[in-house]
Amino acid sequence: MTAILLIDGYNLIGAFGSLDRDSLENLRNDIIKKLASYKKVKGSNVVVVFDGENSGADSESRDRISGIDLLYSRHGEKADDVIVRMAASGKGKYVIVTSDNDLISRCSSLGCTAITSGEFIDRMELAAALDDEFEDYDDGNIYDTKRITKKKGNGNKLPKKERQRKAKLEKF
Repeated sequence: MTAILLIDGYNLIGAFGSLDRDSLENLRNDIIKKLASYKKVKGSNVVVVFDGENSGADSESRDRISGIDLLYSRHGEKADDVIVRMAASGKGKYVIVTSDNDLISRCSSLGCTAITSGEFIDRMELAAALDDEFEDYDDGNIYDTKRITKKKGNGNKLPKKERQRKAKLEKF
């Protein structure tokens, strides 16, 4: 079973920089683009949970943009609560991305692995660099996906003809 990244959305945005209310939608879109690039390179399933407690919605809303699943918590519920509920139902199939120590401890007690937002940003930047390298050199076939055959067997063993020659000479 492959792990699913379960990300505390606003926490990750906050780790990138300031949380301005005016540009919150732009920051969300930027994060989604970066996560889509990460998913393209790594192939991981990604779920981002945002706080929707001030939205006035009676139920969770879901969306999917560029292969990234987005969840907005319902009115009166924090994203942390949604993440804990999903972690409890998943029994270890999620990797939680947040810098919230309380959320990390709650999810870890449910058997999930957690990494900080800063650590995940480093991984995203590395994946973005790899993505750029693949795009830049794709036509040059530097990163050819064809496997190179590897010789099997003992590397110290003499070739067959040499062993036969040696066996014949040992008789004399």
